Amino acid sequence: MLYAVFQALALWLLWTGQKSDAKTQWLKVGVLLLLVFAGTVGISVLLKWMAQSLALFTVATAKQYAIAVSMSLLCLWGMAMLIALINVIGTSIKRFHETYNADNWKKVAPAVSGAQPGVMIVARCLLSFASALMLSGLWLR
Repeated sequence: MLYAVFQALALWLLWTGQKSDAKTQWLKVGVLLLLVFAGTVGISVLLKWMAQSLALFTVATAKQYAIAVSMSLLCLWGMAMLIALINVIGTSIKRFHETYNADNWKKVAPAVSGAQPGVMIVARCLLSFASALMLSGLWLR
């Protein structure tokens, strides 16, 4: 069940990411990293408390689940970072050519603007597949 939750979060994160400026994207990635750290600590404390006070499972099982949740959160953060990186690299290359290759840029701009959405779809499909592989390796043993 947790596999499905994390996979749904990964797909939502990959496919709903709006393209914004580089500073905003990197700020979001940094905030997500802080949330991953806070979530890891929170889940670890909650699971250990549940294991000790409610005796639902052992402390060793709580540690295993805490590690799996932590690694899943890191996978989600990695997906967000890769999407931000792809967007920033594409925007930087486009800006470079607009500035320093203005003569040829006017000729190739229609082809680049036509190909850019396709490249992003392929990249997001590959990242979706990668997230499925990573999360299934963590949760479906």
